[in-house]
Amino acid sequence: MNIDQIIEFLMEERPPGMEVDIKAEQVDYVCDAFMQLPAQAHVEIEAPCYIIGDVHAQYYDILTYFKKFGIENVKYVFLGDYVDRGYQAIETLMLLFCFKIKYPDNFILLRGNHELADVCTSYSYNNCLLAEVQERFQSEEIILKLLKVFDYLTLSCAISKKILCVHGCVTSKITSISQIQEINLPFNPCGENSELAELVKGLLWSDPISDLESKDLAIDNYFNIRRGIGELVPEHIISEFLANNNFDVLMRGHEAPEDGFKVGVSGKVWTVFGASNYYKQVNQVQGSVVCEIQKDLGLKMHIFRSDIQ
Repeated sequence: MNIDQIIEFLMEERPPGMEVDIKAEQVDYVCDAFMQLPAQAHVEIEAPCYIIGDVHAQYYDILTYFKKFGIENVKYVFLGDYVDRGYQAIETLMLLFCFKIKYPDNFILLRGNHELADVCTSYSYNNCLLAEVQERFQSEEIILKLLKVFDYLTLSCAISKKILCVHGCVTSKITSISQIQEINLPFNPCGENSELAELVKGLLWSDPISDLESKDLAIDNYFNIRRGIGELVPEHIISEFLANNNFDVLMRGHEAPEDGFKVGVSGKVWTVFGASNYYKQVNQVQGSVVCEIQKDLGLKMHIFRSDIQ
């Protein structure tokens, strides 16, 4: 067994949605290899690259993206939320983990809020990761191993020092990128009430809002009432953070805009979503978008809709 063999097996032509017969031993092997990689809370890469938002276990989507944009000598930044809601979380995780192992500098895998134990093991979410693992492996060891790997996932990525990528949003409590850089991985924020745990959970759960929307918030109270955790962060606070840390743009996932992407009023906050068939679960979402960051930092949006693929 080796990583190349597992990649070849995962990439075999199959009908969309067809389950891949992955063995527990293969999952265990890939997870162990992943945890041998150097783990950093914040990483930097140079453009060009592709940014992909939440894929939510829609394995066929990532196969589509790799087929269109390539794999070798191509850089990808995934913004998290690889599991839950879709039906092929295991395939999705295994392929992304394998490519990270094979091309560690070209595949950046950020942590999303669904890569938290108290989310992906909760039956309040459709087809949570725990349910999929129990159905396919009947093994508690596999879910525990995957949860352990999630603690090694990166929290933020800077592209050419100008574009900052996170899953949710920087918060009012994060004023310097050094606060993320100094986090030692692996780190499990679940079940902790420390300032560091709250900072990480805020990074994964928070959402940006326009300054106009923020007028309805109590002064200095940014609690994310929509989600019950994290913050609703006014764009002027995000803009201040970007300026103070020499970034131009914040790229994030965590939400499912109608057209697959959304640009904030300031023009500095971009949301991208990576699950093309998500409209079947959330009616207003019409497709997904992959954001291409060109060498000169120009942005190009590639739209994927289920009705035109």
